[in-house]
Amino acid sequence: MAVLRKLADRLQPITRPLLQLASRPLMFAATLTIPAWFILDNFVIALIVSLLLAFFAAMLRTLWLLRRHSK
Repeated sequence: MAVLRKLADRLQPITRPLLQLASRPLMFAATLTIPAWFILDNFVIALIVSLLLAFFAAMLRTLWLLRRHSK
């Protein structure tokens, strides 16, 4: 258990900004759009895919928080 606590403490500087991005889907979509643009080679499709992924991530985070608070 102590090993997991140490690992969580070391990963907190990385995971905290990611969780904040997950709670802001438009900022997350803007961050995802540029790499997706290079991968898909089409800005409109990259924007659509980024928006879908960002709102899906926000939905998963919200469901996780609701489940955690209901227990």
